[in-house]
Amino acid sequence: MSSITVIGNIGSAELKFTQSGKAALNLSLAENHRRKNQQTDEWEDAGTSWYRATLWEEQAELAADQLQKGTRVIVTGTPVTRTYTTQQGEERESREILVNAIGPAIPKRKPQAQQGGGFGGGQAQQPAADPWGQQNNAADPWGGQPSTGGGWDTPNTGQPAF
Repeated sequence: MSSITVIGNIGSAELKFTQSGKAALNLSLAENHRRKNQQTDEWEDAGTSWYRATLWEEQAELAADQLQKGTRVIVTGTPVTRTYTTQQGEERESREILVNAIGPAIPKRKPQAQQGGGFGGGQAQQPAADPWGQQNNAADPWGGQPSTGGGWDTPNTGQPAF
């Protein structure tokens, strides 16, 4: 079976339970398309594709606590096309992804303060101290100042390592 990967923002997240007690998290996911205008050399909106995504059982319950409207995620799963009949009797199709994996979509550049929650959403937060260990925390083996050795805590003898 084929697989699909979509990066987008959550439009809604609703946790439900089947009659047998299985958890199902239904998401609507908006994938925004951008294109570069050749005349102005500016990026512009080029439409939005909407997907339904479904997570089941333990994965659904774990994700329900993290995923909220506006959260930017990357979703990988099995694409399914479902047909349904509207209340007016019209036949329609919807695209759905049966989710295998879901996680935060980390941007290429530092995001602006966001509203919402979940994977990095939430209320605007103050920047944390340097996450790469510049704090000299003795309990953190990766923290502190770099060694004066030749890297990887090897002595700096002035000789090549190899």
